[in-house]
Amino acid sequence: MDPALAVLNKVQCTGATNTSSGRTKIRIANAVWGEERGARIARKVRELDRAGCDVEVVFMMMQSKIRAILRGMRAKQMVYIVGATANRFKDRYVHMKGLAVQGNVNGRPDGSVVLSSSENWTRLGWHSDEQDIIFWDDAAMASKYARWVDLIYRQAPRSLNNYVNSADPARPVPGGEYLRPKDYPFKDLEAELG
Repeated sequence: MDPALAVLNKVQCTGATNTSSGRTKIRIANAVWGEERGARIARKVRELDRAGCDVEVVFMMMQSKIRAILRGMRAKQMVYIVGATANRFKDRYVHMKGLAVQGNVNGRPDGSVVLSSSENWTRLGWHSDEQDIIFWDDAAMASKYARWVDLIYRQAPRSLNNYVNSADPARPVPGGEYLRPKDYPFKDLEAELG
């Protein structure tokens, strides 16, 4: 089974005892969504959003069919292309692949799970990458992952409505080409790695 669906199929949206709202929180950061595989995952994410889960998505590239599935949801694009050749990216870039769930998951109202992966949600990703690790019931890890996705979401410059293709050059606002160092918690990350 697809690792993302192996997690998402075990989610119930209400009855969470470890979230303030009682709704299960789902945070997704996956760089590329494409083809039928990406669409299957997107349909499940949409289903959970409609069922009342607290869902937030950040991504880099997504086919229009998949963007249509997620339309109206809290989903933001993190990539912002600059330069005439459209191959230089701002700091606003996400390369993560995975998701975190806090709430009613795997039969536990106080459950947590993190999917950490190396694969884009595409057919090629399924065949070319093999690193998928699912951490069940690690509340601290799920909380850190969810907070990180929330930070990325707050910084992401684009939504599904103003999506930009990776091949499209964009003109940055003067003075806004890069995030400032203080916008990223480097000290916190270094402390965790140390």
